Amino acid sequence: MLPTFEGFTLYALLMDLAYASLFLMLAQFLRKALKILQNLYIPASLLAGVIGLLCGPQFLGLIQYSSVVSGYAGMLVILLFATLTLGYKGAREGSLVNQVLKVKDTFCAHLTAGFLQYGLGTLIGLLLVTLIWTDLNPAIGILLPAGFAGGHGSAASIGAILEEAGFNGATGLGITFATIGLLCGIVIGMININIAIRLRSTRYTKQLHEIPEEMRTGWIPEGMRASLGEATMSPSSIDPQGWHWCLVFLCGGIGYILNLRIPKIGGAGGVSLPAMCWAAIVGFIIQAMLNKANMGSYVNKVAINRVGATVTDFLVFFGMVSVDTSIIVAFAGPLIVLSLFGILWTLFVLWILGPMMFTKNWFEKSIYIYGMMNGVIATGVTLMRVIDPDQQSGTLEDYSIAYVPMSWQNLIQVGVMPVLCASGMVLQAGLLGVGIGVAAIILSIATHTMHPWKRKYLNAEVFNQEMIEQKYQYSSSASKST
Repeated sequence: MLPTFEGFTLYALLMDLAYASLFLMLAQFLRKALKILQNLYIPASLLAGVIGLLCGPQFLGLIQYSSVVSGYAGMLVILLFATLTLGYKGAREGSLVNQVLKVKDTFCAHLTAGFLQYGLGTLIGLLLVTLIWTDLNPAIGILLPAGFAGGHGSAASIGAILEEAGFNGATGLGITFATIGLLCGIVIGMININIAIRLRSTRYTKQLHEIPEEMRTGWIPEGMRASLGEATMSPSSIDPQGWHWCLVFLCGGIGYILNLRIPKIGGAGGVSLPAMCWAAIVGFIIQAMLNKANMGSYVNKVAINRVGATVTDFLVFFGMVSVDTSIIVAFAGPLIVLSLFGILWTLFVLWILGPMMFTKNWFEKSIYIYGMMNGVIATGVTLMRVIDPDQQSGTLEDYSIAYVPMSWQNLIQVGVMPVLCASGMVLQAGLLGVGIGVAAIILSIATHTMHPWKRKYLNAEVFNQEMIEQKYQYSSSASKST
């Protein structure tokens, strides 16, 4: 008989983690066994969450989670955000400005897609509440981009901010949006990849059978396995992976303390900057201090990313199993309308903004942003690697450079805008997002990367040849090398 606990104890925590691990492993075996899961590229964490929800007290009642299971997602997202700014990326060649200019199309496209989804989603939600569902909280719209663009982590954190301000059910609603976005990102994303291959919009994969088997099953055979990161510490002193976990836990803890101690915005009745944002700031400061002391290389970015990915897997699971199904029923109307906007917006980003804003390998880079706008970075990476398994497009490299000046994006989207919404300034929050998105478009036009005529060239070879003739690419060999 499975154990049950009347209150929260350390052993209740152990069993929660055991259940999560069991279902994650089961989902991974199912991904290997079932072709439909392989063809849809359903992440193991999402599948595990669905199974865990069905086996939980809301449905079959086969297992009982602890009384605090709904709080895990909020705690894990603090750790996740700490991993975003930790990690040594190596010495940069040239100034930051020069590096950003090399990837200005990626920089502008990400800002445009992300901030317009946040801004327009917030404004559409406000409009729905004003005209139709007048009894709902006017901040409901920001939960759409929180789930679609932000994923389960941002949905949990923004939901917690809104619940603190009196929006009951915001966290569950945000996680529901995140789940819809993740499913749409994978399923509709694969449909779009099929269409793109037929339109010859892809450069490095011309047939579906070229997609590597390990991408379908999720199991990497011997001889093809990548490193989990360099061992920057001697195990005789401290385990290298444990060293990186210590850094993440430290940043998360300090971030939580700052969240408690820093005065609230707007006085005693206001809201505070989320702990996750503080954790990211602390991570940035600690990494900068280590870099200054010539010790930054002892924090391996690959190892830190593995910590973040592990946290994300458990975050998605616990976010799913803690969803209150009654909330979905109560908010069904706006949930459907806002989700429809999210789907249409990401398709617009993929097929319209993509060829207009990128100067090379437009579909590979657009499908990456499409995935990110439907959940998490992992979704974008998965879709991009389906058509670019050898990373010839340079998508991840460009994003890693562009991310440095974009690191403030999460702070505004997950910190400032939700705080404005929680303070009753929903219109101002929406206009802030739209304003930054429009500014990114203007910057793209001013730097001569965005032109409406480029969207006519959906064929990858025709597109790249046109970019060469227009002097966006200096030569075809140079373009293919990036």
